[in-house]
Amino acid sequence: MIPDSPAFREAVFRALCACFGLGPSSAEASRRILRAYADEPPPQPSRDTDVCYYSLSPDPSGFTHEEYRVDHSATEVYTVWPYLLTLVFYGPSAEASALRVRSRLFPDGSGFPRKILRDAGIFPVPFPPLPQLFHESEDGLHRPRADLQIRLKITHTEPFSSIGTITHIPQIIKHG
Repeated sequence: MIPDSPAFREAVFRALCACFGLGPSSAEASRRILRAYADEPPPQPSRDTDVCYYSLSPDPSGFTHEEYRVDHSATEVYTVWPYLLTLVFYGPSAEASALRVRSRLFPDGSGFPRKILRDAGIFPVPFPPLPQLFHESEDGLHRPRADLQIRLKITHTEPFSSIGTITHIPQIIKHG
């Protein structure tokens, strides 16, 4: 499974729904939480509508960590990918929404956003920076905007079965 797969995007969507107290299948959730850079661009919401766009992208400042785990029954490759969850909030309560997600993404327990992410192999890195606040111009009017980036560690474990065996001793040719 690749880090920006539909399963990972679904887990992020469900965690954001939990941050806002919305059901993942509700109409409000599908209007308020939208995937940025989707194949079909979502309709442009009005200026007085609160909306959150999210995207997953590789973290250029991080590095991929891979290790092999070997025990008596199997060998696994354990990979950790560093990713960024970029959230862009628009609407009258853009700043409050960004602060709400920032504070509610990290509590753990059944039904909480962090548990939803952890079950999918996504681990948010604690202490994200405060949201950056902007005002965009739209048709001569200002539209509040807040950007928030949260670092993630996405893990994946896969069985590794291509360990070969040596059937003969290689010959060494020595030139004198």
